[in-house]
Amino acid sequence: MAIALMPNRDPRFLSFSRKFFLSMISLFLVFVACFIVYQFHREKDYKIELLNNSLQQHNNGLHSILSITPDSLEQRNISSYIATSDESDLRVTIINATTGAVLYDSYSTHMVDNHLDRPEVMQALRNGRGYDVRRTSTTTGLTYFYSATRYGDTIIRTALPYNVTLMQHLSADIHFIWFTALVTVLLVFILYKFTIRMGLSVRSQEQAEQSRLKRQLTQNIAHELKTPVSSIQGYLETIVSNPNLPSDKRQTFLERCYAQSNRLSRLLRDISVLTRMDEASDMIEMEVIPVSEMVEQMLSELSPELEEKHITAVNTLPPQLSVYGDHSLIYSIFRNLLDNAIAYAGTNISIHIRCFREDDTYYYFRFIDTGVGVAPEHLNRLFERFYRVDKGRSRKLGGTGLGLAIVKNAILIHGGSITVSNDGGLKFEFSLKRGDRTHK
Repeated sequence: MAIALMPNRDPRFLSFSRKFFLSMISLFLVFVACFIVYQFHREKDYKIELLNNSLQQHNNGLHSILSITPDSLEQRNISSYIATSDESDLRVTIINATTGAVLYDSYSTHMVDNHLDRPEVMQALRNGRGYDVRRTSTTTGLTYFYSATRYGDTIIRTALPYNVTLMQHLSADIHFIWFTALVTVLLVFILYKFTIRMGLSVRSQEQAEQSRLKRQLTQNIAHELKTPVSSIQGYLETIVSNPNLPSDKRQTFLERCYAQSNRLSRLLRDISVLTRMDEASDMIEMEVIPVSEMVEQMLSELSPELEEKHITAVNTLPPQLSVYGDHSLIYSIFRNLLDNAIAYAGTNISIHIRCFREDDTYYYFRFIDTGVGVAPEHLNRLFERFYRVDKGRSRKLGGTGLGLAIVKNAILIHGGSITVSNDGGLKFEFSLKRGDRTHK
């Protein structure tokens, strides 16, 4: 099958160091933003409390110079206090705590409406003191910062216009914001250098691990190639060095050479498939594959082997079932499972292939044989490369020890998963993406 030629590196791919940096910087910037917002409100609350305390001191000062009775109010003393204070815009209001009536207002020459519903007055009645930020005055049409204090039956309230000067006083310190921004830039730079260095370290470790795995794979391949090559070489040397070798012996040796060459061919084919999945997984060609039709054709091809071992294969996959993947790799999944069952499960058994579940993304397959199974201690290693439960028997039957490794890797490349268990014989359950859904 043709393979789509694509660059080895997807331009959309991000290295580990960049992914780590973007993750860390996102978390860091969120933290900085939360800190700035928190600090802004904390600073604003602090400044409001300072302003409130300042007005409360004015309230205390006014209370100390006033003699307030139901019939008299020393307005001259109030005017004198306002004139000598450092707040030229200071507004003073005297309120009856019982009735809410305004006894005096430095900005109004006539009595105004009841003030018991004012937020700062309500707080003063409950707690002895209170303030309200940016409450529009119905008397002057201006906006004020009010601070009220209760003294027995009287509430003294002072206020300052909520103008540009006061808003600037209550706003966040611009120097703090610039300092935070500078520190953030510096820390981002340090974090970037750190993640780049970490990425290089991780990449170096990954390359070392890949080199170790490649060396191990090379050693395994060399070991696996040695047996068929040595056998072929030995048989041919015997034939060449013995020209008078009986014809029946010569024929036997040639048949054995042929069998070993077939084994060598299968080994090279499986190694090629694994190499393709390891090093060029981004170059596989994805398409919609009618897997039911594929399995039926596969069973037809294997009918001689199935009949020879008296194996009944039952395919209950729905006729229209399709998966999304690479044709040759999907073929390898089902073919290797069948080959494995035919070679090792035994005779007079049955094989069942079915789709037992589905969701919006995946079909879930079950491949079961009723054969001999394997000992529990071997189950976790069945997908390892070159692992054999019975090494001598496997080699005698021509097995490469790579079939189930190919199955697992092919399924993982397609975004699925696979498990194996003993259920009379072996039971494989795996998932593949549906072919009747849009995939990108």
